[in-house]
Amino acid sequence: MIYGFTFASASDGTSNTLTVSEAISSRRQGTDEMKGGFYNRNNADLHLDPITNCQQAAVNTTTKKLNSPSTGGVWRGLFFNEGRPSVSGFTTVLPPNSPSCAFANDAGYNWGVHSPTSDHSGGVNVGLLDGSGRFISNTINARDSSVTLPATADAAGVITSGASPYGVWGNLGAKNDGTAISP
Repeated sequence: MIYGFTFASASDGTSNTLTVSEAISSRRQGTDEMKGGFYNRNNADLHLDPITNCQQAAVNTTTKKLNSPSTGGVWRGLFFNEGRPSVSGFTTVLPPNSPSCAFANDAGYNWGVHSPTSDHSGGVNVGLLDGSGRFISNTINARDSSVTLPATADAAGVITSGASPYGVWGNLGAKNDGTAISP
């Protein structure tokens, strides 16, 4: 159990809340592969405009590789018991199989946009809080991820309540945003 979290606190319903997703593991530290690697964005405002600061900036359109792969601390899918988001977490900001971008600080690559990834054509498998599994398409409604943050965001840009600005995909990643939707 996550500290302070119970099934009852998932007010959107256990069938509408994601808990796990697959992710391609980093094949080596500092990988330049889009899936499994992280774009080293070193931008504290990464979350304020993930389209510009991650999705558009991360991948070289010619080589299809990461422009500036992280050189340390990112072992996606390896050492998952460590608990760092860059290793075992995921976000519902950019659609499945989008680039992942990390912000590096003294503690390592602990936060950023951690997109679920797979080698499946067209999407990823996810697990929901009710124990069921689903296949989520890369084309799921993730709305325009460059929207300005809603009024419910605090001074640090953290959304504290209300529906996610990241569409159906974003709402599936929230346990109590007040929006009951189905994948």
